[in-house]
Amino acid sequence: MKIKAVSIISILLVALLVFYKVAFAAVTVDGQSIIQTILTILSQTKVQGTYSVEVADNPTVEFDVLTLDLSSGEFWTYSDITVDLEKATTGFDAVATAGDTITFRLYQKIDGTNYREVDNAIYTAGSITCNVLVSGNTTAEDMKVTAQTSADRGAFDLPYLYSKKVQ
Repeated sequence: MKIKAVSIISILLVALLVFYKVAFAAVTVDGQSIIQTILTILSQTKVQGTYSVEVADNPTVEFDVLTLDLSSGEFWTYSDITVDLEKATTGFDAVATAGDTITFRLYQKIDGTNYREVDNAIYTAGSITCNVLVSGNTTAEDMKVTAQTSADRGAFDLPYLYSKKVQ
């Protein structure tokens, strides 16, 4: 009787797992099943860093903040590239005055050599963070993020964070 009860419980557990797998596979988030979304999140690598604008730099001229280089044959899927504009004491907002802006541009290599602008966004002093790149972009080409300020207010930092998945 004990063996029969264990067998029935095992069968019920397997049936339950199959049911939940089918149920989760049917529910989608941004076109992906919940299972696919969870696996994507778990397989991503988070990258963070800080680009520092020095006093001698002229941030009113466009400058590279971040370059995303791909090895030949790779495909990367990026989630949001987030830039913190309000880093305590040394962020853009700490040195900017009312009305100052910072423009971010996203470029993608189009022929292995030259970059083409694919997106841009302008933020006014007082913005806490900004997302430069929309989630889910997949590319086989190098990309870069640039910035340009409306006025030179001295040195400041641009901390950034993004997730990537190499396919």
